[in-house]
Amino acid sequence: MRAQSYRTWVVGVVVITCWYVLAPTTASAGGNPCTSDADCLDPSRPVCVNGFCQPLEEQCQSDADCLDPLLPVCDTTSGLCIAMQATPTATATATPTATATLVPDGGSCSNASECESGFCDGGTCAEVTSPAPAISGTGLYFAAATLVLVGSIATIRRRRRT
Repeated sequence: MRAQSYRTWVVGVVVITCWYVLAPTTASAGGNPCTSDADCLDPSRPVCVNGFCQPLEEQCQSDADCLDPLLPVCDTTSGLCIAMQATPTATATATPTATATLVPDGGSCSNASECESGFCDGGTCAEVTSPAPAISGTGLYFAAATLVLVGSIATIRRRRRT
């Protein structure tokens, strides 16, 4: 009876360990890893920000809903506040049209919405990098094989004692 419960415990440890290795890292980052908005299939998190799918922060229906001075225009198709785009006019104007532009990587910023990359790190716009995978496919097989081996050795040693 003891050997049976020990085997059950070993199998449980292997299953839980494999689950932690295989589970996506969504809890700590707040979303599934992504490289573009196309990778974000969850409708509640449709936007890729800093390598993770995130919910839409500001949804708008008109320009009045856009309170950020850097994103003053409402794009009604996406529901997002966007930067003002210069539009060509048929006639020459005496005053230039103001265009809100995003800060390129390396420029100074105070929040992420000011940067082209959408990532403000310590007051400087920085390039968004994809997170490194926790373990490669080959490493995963070796980790699983090691867990099975350790569990098997423990089970064999336990049988010999009884």
